Amino acid sequence: QIPDQCFAAELSATVENYLGRIFVKESEELRVCKEFEISVGSEKRVVEILLTPLYSDSDVRGAVTVINDISEQKNREQQMVETEKWAVLGRLAASVAHEIRNPLVAIQSLVEIIGDEVQGDLKEHARVVLGEVYRLNRVVAELLSMVRPERANLRLCNLKDIINEMLLLVRHEAARSNVRLVINFPENILQINVDAEKIKQAILNVLLNGIQAIKDGGQIEIGLSESEGKLHISIANNGPEIPSGLRERVFEPFFTTKPSGTGLGLAITRKIVELHGGRVELDSAAGRTEFRIILPYGDINGQADR
Repeated sequence: QIPDQCFAAELSATVENYLGRIFVKESEELRVCKEFEISVGSEKRVVEILLTPLYSDSDVRGAVTVINDISEQKNREQQMVETEKWAVLGRLAASVAHEIRNPLVAIQSLVEIIGDEVQGDLKEHARVVLGEVYRLNRVVAELLSMVRPERANLRLCNLKDIINEMLLLVRHEAARSNVRLVINFPENILQINVDAEKIKQAILNVLLNGIQAIKDGGQIEIGLSESEGKLHISIANNGPEIPSGLRERVFEPFFTTKPSGTGLGLAITRKIVELHGGRVELDSAAGRTEFRIILPYGDINGQADR
């Protein structure tokens, strides 16, 4: 049920507006059915408002207002859409792997041979071609990792060590883009049951996304905290705001605003985090965009198999 204070705060103006239109007969279609998203504490809920006029003779004497919480229905509909999307993506990935990987192996082998036998500009050209072959191989590998059923092999890990290792990997890229990395870790050692390699990939994708999004001279803050039995990894940058209409889409496979992006990095991050029973949150405003990876502690004696 929706608490009274939520109704008063977020729905009363809308209900009063439609009731007013019903009573003065401004609306051609008096029966109104609308959906709205509201906040209940820290949770977002979707409600449906149905307003139906009550007549006496030909005059409107009142109205019945029904408010239904349809959040679960919307979640099921979204899950069905996601399931179908992954099914299509899986078929595409299998086709891509077969049709592209085999020719790439031949191209890579021949270019490596040519690169060993030539000098000067031709050697540099061969190096560039080989780099593009490696990039295509990475795209295919990322695509396959998105659709394969996976298991998270959990073991007790120091989350600080995992993040520090990823910071070493991106330090050169950050320096080249003149991006400053700022670390804010608590003194206590935060240990958690995760698949270390997968979590490294999830964190790396967010870090690289932030570096690429910031203009020259920006900053990325990496923080760790604990709340309600979960660990929070915060990765925030002072780059441009992500428009509200794009904040959910950035996690969709193949969606990107970058000319050379594949649109798979953040989608892979979300999949990895959900594999661990966690979630990824995104807040963005002018001058600050923050991704939060929220992970449960997990069971060291078991495996996450989702």
